Amino acid sequence: MNRHLKSVVTASLTAGGVLFFCVAVVAPRLPEVVGRADAQFKKTFEWPAVRLLRIRNRNGIVRVSTHDEPGMKAVASVRLYAVGDAEAEAVGAYADTLLVVEQAEDGSVLEVVSEPLERPDAVDVFVDYGVYVPVGTDLRIENENGNVTVYEGCGRVEVRGGNMDLTVHHPQGKVVAESLNGRIRVFDAADGADLKTVNGNIYANMLKGALRADTTNGVVSVRVMRPDAERCHAKTQNGDIRLYLCEGYSTSLDAKTEYGTVRANVAIDTSAGVKRRRQLRGAVLDGRGSVTMSTLNGDIWISGSKS
Repeated sequence: MNRHLKSVVTASLTAGGVLFFCVAVVAPRLPEVVGRADAQFKKTFEWPAVRLLRIRNRNGIVRVSTHDEPGMKAVASVRLYAVGDAEAEAVGAYADTLLVVEQAEDGSVLEVVSEPLERPDAVDVFVDYGVYVPVGTDLRIENENGNVTVYEGCGRVEVRGGNMDLTVHHPQGKVVAESLNGRIRVFDAADGADLKTVNGNIYANMLKGALRADTTNGVVSVRVMRPDAERCHAKTQNGDIRLYLCEGYSTSLDAKTEYGTVRANVAIDTSAGVKRRRQLRGAVLDGRGSVTMSTLNGDIWISGSKS
């Protein structure tokens, strides 16, 4: 089988796999199209500051910001919908079970659970959170369906979701994120990041630490902002990889694609490595750091950047 035919077959099988995944796995998890809520309310919380805030949500948006106050605040906006011929009493009864808050005995961890009980088939629920925490607070968020945004100043950020776009701005700690469908964007990561999604692009701006960015169907774009960033591993099956290196960044580099092209406009010493159309292995400056990149169907572009 020649290379072109093999590439076509591989792409066809991948497209078929993605279609099956979307229809059989993703679609059943998506909420029904809904109109006016059958019941809705808002609830405001105020808590003392804790080291770690956990939020477990199913459907809805989560936004977390930092503030200068000593405690934490949150506003939860809740909407409930009757499914099919459900009675209003069923909606009201389930509404009374929502939004449970638990705190660890030592006071270091606070957990907010949107739906602590199993949801009845006759009810659909959406909970949107607006949260304010002191600078440096660690976060652990689980959100099955809905976007998550974490603004500047939080500590370690861990987010896991199903159908979710995630954006994290200038975290003080490491970012760990995993989703099935959606983009992951991390700006000015100060302590590294471990990012993984299945259907979506990954964008990461690194100040320090090590990065691992892994997607199946999507582009990976990495910008190394400072010379003291440690390691970078970027991988995708179907998509391009773009790497932008700041001036003075020193690293060993290994980039490989099966059915694309590797290109670079920075000085790379390949005297002890490899320089081919689909693979580039060598050193930038004295090769102190480590960068690896791999894609099956996609191009790899390595560029210098002063911004």
